[in-house]
Amino acid sequence: MGDQRKYIVHRRVPRRQFFRKIGLLSKGVYEISQSFEVGERGMLIASSTPLNKDDLVVISFNIPGLLSTVVRGIVRYSLEDSQGYHKMKIGVEFQESDFDIKRKIRNYVASREDEALIVGDN
Repeated sequence: MGDQRKYIVHRRVPRRQFFRKIGLLSKGVYEISQSFEVGERGMLIASSTPLNKDDLVVISFNIPGLLSTVVRGIVRYSLEDSQGYHKMKIGVEFQESDFDIKRKIRNYVASREDEALIVGDN
């Protein structure tokens, strides 16, 4: 049990599963990629372009009925995908994102899944 405890990491900001297509610009190459999680400070994504720590990226994504945005980010880490669907999962920290964007992402993360789908249906 002691070995398991050393791998527990507490997040400063919560994330939510977010399986959606995103636009990713890195090293002058634009691709449609996959996201896995989102939080107000960053996103977990896949990329076919090899990315290293501290590489700069631009991500465009959409939360239906709530937000459509483009944000700059910096690669903080990369992990091998244990399921094998994607070669690498990349942790990206958002840079200089607008307060309103952070607020909308925070509300999305805090909402239940069924609430998030209803937001834009007025």
